[in-house]
Amino acid sequence: MDQVQEVLKQSYLFRDMTGDELEGLEHMGTLKEYAEFEAILKEGEVNDQLFVIITGTASVAMENTFLGVLDVGQHFGEMALLDGKPSAANIIANQDTTVFSIPHEKITTLVSTSPSSGHKILLALARQLCVRLRKTDAIFKDANQRNLLDETEMTAFMSDLHVNPTL
Repeated sequence: MDQVQEVLKQSYLFRDMTGDELEGLEHMGTLKEYAEFEAILKEGEVNDQLFVIITGTASVAMENTFLGVLDVGQHFGEMALLDGKPSAANIIANQDTTVFSIPHEKITTLVSTSPSSGHKILLALARQLCVRLRKTDAIFKDANQRNLLDETEMTAFMSDLHVNPTL
């Protein structure tokens, strides 16, 4: 198994896939190298790729606010991949970094032609997004309890999510 397949197998998103599925997935994507401080993805940019870091690390920032570091095997670009909206964050290589990317059209084809593989990926994506949403919920709950958000801000936020703020 080569480096891309090894990293994909260790990745949360693809860990349930078989060796044959990983090999097929590898043929769907491409590798690209980024130099230190080079933008891999820019906030507000249209993106139709799912990315996985193969070597190196990358920083995540929104509106110049540092959010964290992505390491080998971690993925990004899934939100834009799923909803077609521009990227929500900047992803910047912290060092020379190699990234594996899979176009949306290839994932769509995979879901159609290999429902088992597609199901594994979509379920992992859904689980990952649930984890992130629960973390965001906890942050908002904490901010609300510490009165960092006023009632108008919280109601507007909940309204944007189409959630009843009284629940």
